[in-house]
Order: sequence, then C-alpha cells, then structure tokens
Amino acid sequence: MNHWHRRSVEERSLFNPAFLTLLVLEAARGHESEGAQPLPFPLAFLAVGIGTHDQVQETLPTTIATSMFAWLRDQPLAQLQVVSRTREFAPHTREAIRLGVQIDVLRLGTRGGIQTGSIAANKSLRALRKSQNLKGSLFVGRWFARAGDPGTILAAWGASV
Repeated sequence: MNHWHRRSVEERSLFNPAFLTLLVLEAARGHESEGAQPLPFPLAFLAVGIGTHDQVQETLPTTIATSMFAWLRDQPLAQLQVVSRTREFAPHTREAIRLGVQIDVLRLGTRGGIQTGSIAANKSLRALRKSQNLKGSLFVGRWFARAGDPGTILAAWGASV
C-alpha cells in the first residue's frame, strides 16, 4: 500500500480510509441492531464493496425482509460488480478497519467479529449517516444478520476469504 502522500488525488478520494471506516461502522451497527452479534470480519469487506457501489445500492430492496438470496438471483450483474469491487477494495478495507480500531470507532471482538466502538455513538456522526452510502451499509449489515452464516453469504455473492 502506498503511503498517503504518494497516492493520486483520485485514489485518495475513492479509497479514503475515514470514509471506508464509516461504511464498516454502519454495517457493524446494522448487524448488531438486527442480530445482536458483531459483524463477521469477512462480511466487512463485502459491505464495503456494496457500500461504495452506487448503482448496486440503488437496486437494493427497500426492506430487509426481502431475501438476500432471492435478490441475488434477480440481480446477477450486481453480484459480479460487487465481488470485483470487494477484491479491489480489500487492502483499503483492511486499512480502514485498522484506522477504525485505532480511533476506537471499531473494536475487534474475541471471535473475530467487528463491533462498534465507544466513539460510534458520537452525535457528530448523525449528519454523516444521512449519506446514501452509509444508509446502504447500515441496511446491508442488517440484511447480513438475517441472511445466516457468513460462509453461506460469501458463497451466495461468489466471494471467498
């Protein structure tokens, strides 16, 4: 991974670790709210892949009651786009998780899950949560909590660890 000052302006904007940290935070918050469990570590990468893809977010269902598996069956192009993006963003997602842990926005659970940290409840984040990307990440975290086993979720998307 290039040092920050060596990155192009485009790379600094697209792969901004603070923004990606917020995507992981919202996915973890959504997962915790639905399943009372930390977000499984591999699903954070998938959440970033979805959370950074505006076209896919526009096609997400309006309710988490919609089966993720049925939605994926009807959206094969979204599946391919997200898996590709998930792989592309993997080093940046790792960087974002490290940043989130350093500033206590995220915490790593004892079983490898990602939990919201103490700063996650900060009122200054409320305005940022209105972002469509962050709303999508919150939705995806809740959706993942209802979809079942992380391995099954990854397999359904065509992703692997």
